[in-house]
Amino acid sequence: MQNPVVTTQYVVEVTNSFGCKNKDTSVVNIAGPFKLKVPADTFVCRGNSVQLYATGASTYKWINNITGLSNPVIASPVATPLMASVYSVVGYDANNCFNDTAILRIGVQSFPSVSAGPDVEAQTGSEVQLQATGSSDVESYSWSPSDYLSCTTCPSPVSKPRNQVSYIVKATNRYGCSVTDTVQIKLVCAQSRIYIPTAFTPNKDFKNDIFYPKGGGVKQVNFLKIYNRAGQVVFERRNFNVNDPSAGWNGMVNSYEVSSGTYVYFTEMVCDTGEVFSFKGTVVVIK
Repeated sequence: MQNPVVTTQYVVEVTNSFGCKNKDTSVVNIAGPFKLKVPADTFVCRGNSVQLYATGASTYKWINNITGLSNPVIASPVATPLMASVYSVVGYDANNCFNDTAILRIGVQSFPSVSAGPDVEAQTGSEVQLQATGSSDVESYSWSPSDYLSCTTCPSPVSKPRNQVSYIVKATNRYGCSVTDTVQIKLVCAQSRIYIPTAFTPNKDFKNDIFYPKGGGVKQVNFLKIYNRAGQVVFERRNFNVNDPSAGWNGMVNSYEVSSGTYVYFTEMVCDTGEVFSFKGTVVVIK
């Protein structure tokens, strides 16, 4: 008689009176105690889910509290607890000889609150101060997209938008629970932010030598034309940016300096909002 303590395979061989032999095998499976394993206690943000899992057994059954479990008879159900919960699982071996029980605790954490502030209407070329206001448990902020922002991880970045833009701010507490809010910046075309000088001194002293438009909120200068008193075009430039002296007029025509006096300019620009506007005026050449 055999008393194996581990799974063992036995081989039996028989011989008849003629010396003919045959053999067969038999396996004795030994069931023994086992230890059921579950992950460490954890938490979820309220309303979110977490994957539970147990290992070490052949079959499983979650018992006592099964509220919020997707399936109580599998090893890895999804739990969506409404409040802090304790989940117990029993594991069985393949022969139902032994079982073990493990406990897993799931905490439920609240979300923070955040406000990105009211929507803003701003003139093109201006700065907009954003301000996120969060609950006391907020530990970090994150703004997206990052376009035109002075920073993306502070509660109060400054935006210098060139287009209408919506920003999303995300506030996160120490448990990793996050909420978002959105603020929209709508741009209004502002011709008043463009400055065109009334005079310049092209005497090559590197002071006010170039005539060009300055300011902000302009996507492109479509053209700048300058006429003399006879109505002749003495300067023309197309498709350039404001604040670019290299695109301006240096008081020369065909390599010759123009005479002092008053000249007429006409320019057309495209605002950051896409609107087209124009300016007409005079500029005095002083020597």
